Amino acid sequence: MKKFVQPEDVTSPRQHWSLIKVLYKGDEEEYSIALGRWDNKPCLGVRWNACEWRPVGNPHSRGLPTWFIIPKPLEAGVLASIKDGEMQRFAQTVLAE
Repeated sequence: MKKFVQPEDVTSPRQHWSLIKVLYKGDEEEYSIALGRWDNKPCLGVRWNACEWRPVGNPHSRGLPTWFIIPKPLEAGVLASIKDGEMQRFAQTVLAE
């Protein structure tokens, strides 16, 4: 069985991104949403999960998996898609820093 890159293992680019928590982890063929820091500022990231035909997921840079950073005006819409209220509240608290 082939091992695919998991959302919690996406660490590139290390000089800009640091993961706080994966807020939603979909199945293969789906997407994941993460709360992290970009240049030490709280943000949301989204990516397509790794699967058979997309072994590192998407986006990626030079073969390394990365997150797409959600622009601030779109954060509320992305948070609303997370059905776990506790995860939503946690993310809102961190994003308000």
